Amino acid sequence: MQPAQQATAKSTYQVQWIVWGALLLTHGIYGVVVNKVAEQGALASWQQSPLLLPLSCVAMVTLVVTHVLPKMIFRGALRIAKNNGQNLDEKALITSSMTANIVAWALSESITVYGVVLGMECRDIKPFLLFAAVGLVNMLILRPNKDRWLQVAKESGLLQQAWK
Repeated sequence: MQPAQQATAKSTYQVQWIVWGALLLTHGIYGVVVNKVAEQGALASWQQSPLLLPLSCVAMVTLVVTHVLPKMIFRGALRIAKNNGQNLDEKALITSSMTANIVAWALSESITVYGVVLGMECRDIKPFLLFAAVGLVNMLILRPNKDRWLQVAKESGLLQQAWK
């Protein structure tokens, strides 16, 4: 890979860390907002909320989707790059992983948003904390990681030789 391509790959990877960090910070902002609303006093028990079961189910489905859909997007992006005659080098890997990562992070953040909805409805911080914990742990699992995407590329058969 040429020095200019290495610099582009490195800066694209750094952008991923910045986006990931910004999305991670939003969890804290959501917490501050829900806490302010919760200070007004709980309206009802959040365990009795009619939204608890639907939001919990959607959160669990979203959690699974955050690990399946990004891989599909990544493999599709690599196939398109390969079909367009691009070399599947580090730059192509990082560029292809960017979209997949952002989708995964947005979906992961939505799990926390479900907790915001429930916490705001009941004026209680507890349901927010439950959903936020799941969202945050998932965000930490899905942090930018070149090796994870390299493994996905190898498993998909799009990379003939191992490179790092």
